[in-house]
Amino acid sequence: MSLTIRAIYIVVWFVIVLVTCALLGVLPALANALWFAAFYLVLTLPVRSLRVASFAVFFFIGLLVVSHGTLIAQLVIGVVLPPLHSNAGEFVHLALLAPITEETAKLLAVAFVLLIWKFTGARIAFGASDLMLVGLGIGIGLNVFEDMFLGSVKTTTPGIVTNILVPWTEMQVTRGRPDIVTINHAASTAFIALALGWSRYLPKVVRYLPAFFVWLWMIWCHALYNGQDMLERGNLVFLTAPLTWITPYVFFLAVLATIAFEFVVLHHRVTDVEKKLGQVHVRGITRWLARHNLLRHLAYARAWLCSNPKDGAKAVPYLSRLVSRVDQVGA
Repeated sequence: MSLTIRAIYIVVWFVIVLVTCALLGVLPALANALWFAAFYLVLTLPVRSLRVASFAVFFFIGLLVVSHGTLIAQLVIGVVLPPLHSNAGEFVHLALLAPITEETAKLLAVAFVLLIWKFTGARIAFGASDLMLVGLGIGIGLNVFEDMFLGSVKTTTPGIVTNILVPWTEMQVTRGRPDIVTINHAASTAFIALALGWSRYLPKVVRYLPAFFVWLWMIWCHALYNGQDMLERGNLVFLTAPLTWITPYVFFLAVLATIAFEFVVLHHRVTDVEKKLGQVHVRGITRWLARHNLLRHLAYARAWLCSNPKDGAKAVPYLSRLVSRVDQVGA
């Protein structure tokens, strides 16, 4: 599929989303989505190999596939739970079912993408920041979908980090109860994906522990935020409220640390082939970005093979295609 046809698809779907949000009165949600996406796509540019078009695809996967799949799972599981009209049923659905199913759906969606990359050989050519962007795209789609039904919630958010750098962060303020913060679907999916992306650089024994702990963290924050109004003010669970306060700050700092680390990795032991391809003159911002992404692919592959030399034979076909694509962009 040509770049022009892909662009047409993206524009058509964006217009559909724009009109839908306008009719439902949730344009602020779309504004959050555009800012969140643009800010992190630019922030990760020095280490990003994921294309903007691919990011848009993951947004629609979150908006149309993961969202509906999660709803269906909740409906099926809800059949065996207490009825929604009872207090017990409402607590179970909001404080247990919703957080567990939604955070698990996010983890499974990102893990499925990672699995596809593994089977296609593309895993060696992406970094943790790229997988974070995959999660961000899916999470933004989920956030927009939820706001279409619930409306944009106006809540107090503490400081520039949670207003500007991590949009959709919400903090409920009620007298007599510790404040509970939630970073919502976009940032939480990106956080889970970032932790899963760290598996690229960790020993096999502890490879997936960060993703496991972040997944549990997101479930707990989500459950505490959803169920806080149903718990007595003196409940011991509110002792963990500070854990929710630091979430947006930890996420943003983790993203910055990952970008810095991967920038060093990508510029260590640069091969002659990469240097030669990087000197090829290209015309136009589109071609420049395409070559930039492809060179990042090669750099991640080089870093992967330095740590996993046994994968060298398997990587040859994929690397050959990459070099060919870089030549085509520069032609």
